Amino acid sequence: MYFQLLRIMCKYKFYILIPYAVIFYFAFIWYFWNIHGKYNYKYVEHATWWKTEAVEEPCHVSRENDVLELVTEKTKIPLNSIFFHHTSCTIDLSSRQACAIESAAKTNPERQINVLFISSIEEDTLRNGSLSTILDKYKNVKLRRVLISDYASRTPLESTVANISVDNDILFAQMSKIMKYLTLYKYSGIYLSFDVIVARNLDLRPNWVVKSSPASLSADMFAFSNDTVGRKLANGAMGFLKSELLNKELDFWSYNAPSALTHLLSRWCTTDQVEQMTSNVCQDIAVHDPKMFYPIDFHDRKQYFENVDWEEWKKKEIYTYFIYEQFTKYSLVPPLSLYGRIANEYCPLTYERSTDKKGLWYYM
Repeated sequence: MYFQLLRIMCKYKFYILIPYAVIFYFAFIWYFWNIHGKYNYKYVEHATWWKTEAVEEPCHVSRENDVLELVTEKTKIPLNSIFFHHTSCTIDLSSRQACAIESAAKTNPERQINVLFISSIEEDTLRNGSLSTILDKYKNVKLRRVLISDYASRTPLESTVANISVDNDILFAQMSKIMKYLTLYKYSGIYLSFDVIVARNLDLRPNWVVKSSPASLSADMFAFSNDTVGRKLANGAMGFLKSELLNKELDFWSYNAPSALTHLLSRWCTTDQVEQMTSNVCQDIAVHDPKMFYPIDFHDRKQYFENVDWEEWKKKEIYTYFIYEQFTKYSLVPPLSLYGRIANEYCPLTYERSTDKKGLWYYM
């Protein structure tokens, strides 16, 4: 039978098709393997009758090798706490982010400094990372892990967050903006971004905001207390966030964090002009001018890397220095520059650990 088939193929020259048949066969196997049956073992497997596909858990869901204490309903956090949020998937903070934490702990020793992470932190990072020296020195610094679905439980955002897939790009992209208002709704206190180096004790009025410029409010530092005013502000922020999350018409959530504060204060202060928002107009809410919290304007940010007369700068009534890290993080910090002086004064442990023999501070 086989010889007859071979004789027919040779007679009609069908053997010419054999290479094409072989190519087609392997192409089909490759396609099926890569598209329909590829095994990619990672963390979570989803199996059907015809394939097994592995899907990696998002960093804000996975707890692999995580050594941080998880924030739960039983977690006790003092009312006057300061909060930082690490909402990326990087396993450690940069030394300049650590500087912000140390400065807050050093200038506010009576306050608990909570650094909340949405991704896992491993044991080696705690022992050898940028925060290791700070944790040994400052006992008021606490590192904790947050799972966003649990964190939003029993808040106005519970059902909204629960209905968003954990691997939704919009949820992850806006995590920082969600967390800052959600945290102050749950615990009250002060929120600071990693751009903020604290130079004074933040014993200000219970509820305060800062102007980053005469015409805009900053979402990088503000305080909602546990009093009636603070609760109204926090509830208002939750309502604003929820309405934005539920806006199905947007292909991408266009919510901009400062607009939440602007929205809240425009109602509270009965004006939509930020220039007109002052502590006198916005009763019970302190509205601080940029000069004490943003002493250097965004367009003049290069001044942080220039040599200065530090004694003259220390005489100024400055509560925070805003570093614009996203735009300055790769700039070298000379020891006699304003940034170098600030770091040496307010985050000395981090600064000493991060500089080289010449006193230069690289981005790490």
